[in-house]
Amino acid sequence: MAYFLYTVSMDCVFCAIIEKNDPHHEIVWQDGAHLAFLSAGPAQPGHTLVVPRAHTDYAFDLSSESFASLME
Repeated sequence: MAYFLYTVSMDCVFCAIIEKNDPHHEIVWQDGAHLAFLSAGPAQPGHTLVVPRAHTDYAFDLSSESFASLME
């Protein structure tokens, strides 16, 4: 599995999870561009969040290719 280097933000909770600095979230799936983890405050059992590895403030700031890949 290939991993890519991405910019992370020290103030971002998602970046902390991606960098494995937050032990409260169980990672359930990952690839080179995305990461899926169980929510610490789930709305329903199994509530899973999928985020891009690249730090971004808003999903709409992603390139169209990255956004489409995330939604897939």
